Amino acid sequence: MYNAAGYQQESDRLRENIRGYLDPRCADPAVHARWNQRYQTVRTNLLHFLGIADSGVNASVAESVLHAAAMATDVDHTPRYIAALLEQAVVEDQSGVLDGARAGRPYMCALYHTGPYWLPIFSSLVRGVACAVCIPTSMAAVKTEFLDLHRHIKRQLPATAELRIIDMDTQSFALEAKQAVQQGYSIHLFLDGYAGSPHAANTRRDVIVPFLDAEICCKNTVATLAALFHIPIVTAHAQRSGALQAMVTLRPLDPSPASMSRQQLAVQQTTQIYLRLAELLRAHPRQWEGWYYFHAYLSDGYLGKLRDGAIHRAFLNGSETERFYFSTDHRVMIDRYTLRPYRVKSRVVG
Repeated sequence: MYNAAGYQQESDRLRENIRGYLDPRCADPAVHARWNQRYQTVRTNLLHFLGIADSGVNASVAESVLHAAAMATDVDHTPRYIAALLEQAVVEDQSGVLDGARAGRPYMCALYHTGPYWLPIFSSLVRGVACAVCIPTSMAAVKTEFLDLHRHIKRQLPATAELRIIDMDTQSFALEAKQAVQQGYSIHLFLDGYAGSPHAANTRRDVIVPFLDAEICCKNTVATLAALFHIPIVTAHAQRSGALQAMVTLRPLDPSPASMSRQQLAVQQTTQIYLRLAELLRAHPRQWEGWYYFHAYLSDGYLGKLRDGAIHRAFLNGSETERFYFSTDHRVMIDRYTLRPYRVKSRVVG
């Protein structure tokens, strides 16, 4: 049943909780520290990679990022609201991706953690497209949630297509994915949750791409599998537009030159996928969960440039409470109050 009022109440409750967690007077210091670190990391990334320097705007966007991610994690995918979200969702599919899949032409779907990011998968399922979702072993709980939601939706909408979960960390991963494609399943993988540091030992799987005026390291899994299975790549993202309202956009990649080698194709397609995400984030930065861990994507070359930056001595001489460690692994330090980044070659202990 469509319940916008209840959904809005849950949304308001989460937002107030987050504001309470961010308040230095929060009753639980550990909770405050955890949420404040996440908040400051988002603020830093918004400043450094999007140039949102106005303190008020920066703080507002950062709080909205926390709220949107909490909604996607705690509310959007619950049985109480998933059916209503699906009922209200608008799917923009100008290229007929879903029609093609129903006609026996499966695709490789590169998903982004934007908006209610579970929605592209379930929107495809209720429109008759069988989906195989690739999930790492470490996210076993997510596997259970997906399957539980699928059972819940099928009880309400029996025509919902079949869902399969494929463990990305098993030796048979590629074989299982290939078999799924042969059986008509489209393959879905959250691209911006399967990338970044520590870089894989297999450098053939790493691609360095420009992203938001920085340089990131990501894996070419989507492009490699699509080439292996001879299926097209489609990007998908969900964007909120109001209470229980969202739009899912499906968009095939632009054609690549036929003369490209498989490795060149993997680089070109992976770059195109991330450039689309960058375009989306410049317009709608509030709806991407990845601001929490953006630093984990940075390439060694970009990190090297950061490390070569000047050290701000006054900042280093400040007390521990006046510093915020953006990433101790990458030796990047952030002033908690100005949000200005300072680059050092090793962590400095007060």
